[in-house]
Amino acid sequence: MPGDNSIAGWNEQLHLSLVEKDLKHIESLLKKEWAILGWQNQKTVDDIDKPYAIGGGIATLPEEVSKKIQNTLKTFSIKFN
Repeated sequence: MPGDNSIAGWNEQLHLSLVEKDLKHIESLLKKEWAILGWQNQKTVDDIDKPYAIGGGIATLPEEVSKKIQNTLKTFSIKFN
């Protein structure tokens, strides 16, 4: 359907590929000492495995993609703190 922005038909590998590209871009900005804003909420702040609020409760990401985002952001928070 033209104008449909749904990503429901995307496979997990495509999601992961796009996320990895975005995370590399975020890392390049952090290396240049940019500040990257992220967020936590009442559901994530005490969750050691998933401390970042991703998708705003709207997006349902494949588990592998969610883990990649969470683990990479946790690494960045230590590496660039």
